[in-house]
Amino acid sequence: MEDDGIKGAERPSMINFAVGHVILLFVVFFPPFTYCLFLGMRVDAVYFLGHTALMAAFMLVPITLIFPALYLCGISRLTGRLVLTSVWIPLIVYGLAGSRSRMHSMLAMNALESRDCYAYPEKRMLHRAYLVASELHQSCTTRSGIAAMTIEECPGYEDVAMTWSKQFRYLKSLESRFPCSGICNYGERLWFEPGTMAPSCGAFAAQWLWSTHTQASIVLVYSLVVGFASIPTKLLLIDPLMAHFKD
Repeated sequence: MEDDGIKGAERPSMINFAVGHVILLFVVFFPPFTYCLFLGMRVDAVYFLGHTALMAAFMLVPITLIFPALYLCGISRLTGRLVLTSVWIPLIVYGLAGSRSRMHSMLAMNALESRDCYAYPEKRMLHRAYLVASELHQSCTTRSGIAAMTIEECPGYEDVAMTWSKQFRYLKSLESRFPCSGICNYGERLWFEPGTMAPSCGAFAAQWLWSTHTQASIVLVYSLVVGFASIPTKLLLIDPLMAHFKD
């Protein structure tokens, strides 16, 4: 009977600890989660950096819930090392995502600001896609005699777009957001205000990638600061709390 009473008294404490653990993890990792979510939704960041930041953001939920679930499944012993592991795994995920996004955004910015159109793979593919689109538009307007026709109205656009779908979507988004054309040289706009001459979109995209670089740096620095702070926190707070469950 005494054992049942002790277990009944311990069970609410374990549930409370698990709930508190979940809340603590969400509070601690909400800032990098938000920044990674924004990085994963930016058109320029997604094109040049991929979906790494977005994947890191979505990984927070399962990573945060798996450790408290261990408590509720009847884990026999709580340790400070287990709690610290629940902090370090998300830290490593966000730290790597921030570091990778920071490095690749800097490479992309330097390439977009450079006059070299072919050294950086993503810029090279965009420039080639623009040349293909420009040639299609010129042949289209020459036959129709309508210079104001958008490239999407040209016969054969859908067939060409199947080959360059990723590049065409990004070039179109650049023209919709900025008064520019292409990614490398001064040229004519193709999707919006067709035929209008405009500067390259490279400089505009580079400016937006600078904000991506800043956000990625914040994620990296935040992960490092929390990582260093977790060591004294374990000694001063977590270990004494774990001693309470051992008694």
